[in-house]
Amino acid sequence: MFCVQKHLARSLHYDFRLEHNGVLLSWAVPKGPSLDPKDKRFAARTEDHPFDYGDFEGVIPEGYGAGLVMLWDRGTWTCETGDVDAALKKGELKITLDGVKLKGSWVLIRTRPSEAGKEQWLLIKHKDRWAGEVDVVNFAPLSVKSFGDYVDILRGKGVPSSWRKKLPITGGETGAMLREIVATASEVIGQPKRASVKKSKAALSASALRFGAKKPKLTNLDKPLYPDGFTKGQLIDYYTRIAPLILPHLAGRAVTTVRFPDGVNGKSFFQKRCPDHRPVWVKTVRVANDEGETIDYCKVEDISTLVWLANLAAIELHVPLALAKDPDTPTAMIFDLDPGPGTTARQCIEVAQRIADLFKQMNLVCAAKFSGKKGVHLLVPLNTAGITFEQTKTFAKAVAQTLARNDPKHITSQMRKDLRDGKVFIDWNQNDRSKTNVCAYSLRATETPQISWPIDLSRPTFTPPDARRLRVASDSLAELLSVQQRLPARV
Repeated sequence: MFCVQKHLARSLHYDFRLEHNGVLLSWAVPKGPSLDPKDKRFAARTEDHPFDYGDFEGVIPEGYGAGLVMLWDRGTWTCETGDVDAALKKGELKITLDGVKLKGSWVLIRTRPSEAGKEQWLLIKHKDRWAGEVDVVNFAPLSVKSFGDYVDILRGKGVPSSWRKKLPITGGETGAMLREIVATASEVIGQPKRASVKKSKAALSASALRFGAKKPKLTNLDKPLYPDGFTKGQLIDYYTRIAPLILPHLAGRAVTTVRFPDGVNGKSFFQKRCPDHRPVWVKTVRVANDEGETIDYCKVEDISTLVWLANLAAIELHVPLALAKDPDTPTAMIFDLDPGPGTTARQCIEVAQRIADLFKQMNLVCAAKFSGKKGVHLLVPLNTAGITFEQTKTFAKAVAQTLARNDPKHITSQMRKDLRDGKVFIDWNQNDRSKTNVCAYSLRATETPQISWPIDLSRPTFTPPDARRLRVASDSLAELLSVQQRLPARV
């Protein structure tokens, strides 16, 4: 395993740890990992840590230092050269990471020792499909264990009694940061109560209140949006917790929202154009539609914009199949599997498995997710230049017609609703420049807060999780959807 622990001590830094021979090899990275291969992040080698410490999150026990630890990332790693000890001795450890936030090929390179004789290294990302200019430490700042920030962690663990008399860190920027965290979490050092932290019917995660300069104004948190009492505060809390997973699926795309100002049983409206009353830090991207009209869509690439939209009761987030910078080139082909009367999501998943098996024979991988309502979305990642919507729609139609012809009792590819009784409708027509589909991890406007949730077709569950009982491990869907593939000439 590997982990990265975001450590607030005398300075804020990131402890990068690799399991080897029963312990955790450790480096302190002051600025945190970077996905940009041009960045050479300084990493000071520190003492090995016990393996069990790799899951730790909370207040550092007395006698072991000071401050707070957040489990910022975790996953598995492999040595690209096979011999870890030889690589460490050489001073060049090439590794592959498979974490929630950090993936792909990296290298740790030893430089000259410090004046104190301590090993100094550089942590560098290799150029691969996981590299990029996204500032990952700011883009995905929350815990992969508790899905909150330091305030949430401290609130859950409780403020140590010794801290009520004197904080372990008092000076400088980190001292000020710790004072603010403690004040927000427990209000024990004379700070006035904040109205936005009042407990309500589903309490709002404190992490939703802390965005530095990009601080969304939150209103009417107790307002129910679902018939079962799920409130706007809970909606904001969900999108705060799920931000590290949903943002990569929204990034780079022209996002359309579906807003429900009076709840899911009230009036709703699709909104493509980003509202004029947006904060100055909400960015937009301009895309022309089929008629040539240009629309400024919201760019949803940070947690602040995501929470701002949630505060507007934007329950559903929809995205096109193409990136905003190249709206005529689909990055995936989609099959929208819709259960007709007398069928369920289980039958849709079975059809998705049959389609995936067909593509497996073509050496192509697929990814699946619940629509969040009744159906299932099966996506075939492409991510290849030169592919057009005309090609994907034609190919998807041929696949749908082939399956319907082979099993007309259970499958239909025709649009007519009166032909869907007892059948799964394979909607191939969604492969169009003007169409959108609900984003992975978006909530849906259903009777209860259901989610467009990934499906593992090798061992599927048949019901998407409820937002209030959600437990997140990692995002296998993003990895699948990043694969580069080409469509064959014919089915």
